[in-house]
Amino acid sequence: MDIVTCEMDIDTCEMDIDTREMDIDTCGWDIETCEMDIDNCEVDIDRCEMDIGTCEMDIDTCEMDIDTCQMDIDTCEMDIDTCEMDLNLCEMDKGTCDMDLSTCDMYVDTWVMDIDTCELDIGTCEMDINTCEMDIDMCEMYINTCEMDIDTCEIDIDTCEMDIDT
Repeated sequence: MDIVTCEMDIDTCEMDIDTREMDIDTCGWDIETCEMDIDNCEVDIDRCEMDIGTCEMDIDTCEMDIDTCQMDIDTCEMDIDTCEMDLNLCEMDKGTCDMDLSTCDMYVDTWVMDIDTCELDIGTCEMDINTCEMDIDMCEMYINTCEMDIDTCEIDIDTCEMDIDT
């Protein structure tokens, strides 16, 4: 199975205002179609829900359930109450974390992942519409290479780190 290393370059990782596309090597995100292009891993804006297909996150019990993990078409908001990631103590609890496509702002609390407990804490993670740049100061992921298996769209917890320096 091929594994794509998806590193975010904070210097060049900007979202193009015209194409609304964020180019992270092979992991481009087109806001017009709300599509995350990791081969078979996409989010469809028409239904505004995650098209899982083979794109389920399954690390033992860490599976994403599409039935309870849909996004609201009007607000493009992910229902976080029923959408939690649970891998033993590896729980992702986001409260409210919606992306406003009209302003390109992401309203969360603070993205800080504790790799010891694998918990993601939310704070104020805003994406500026003018530059569409992510505020790395308030939206850091303390992790390093975020490898995703593009065949099963599984993320290796051991190596799932985003390198904010490169």
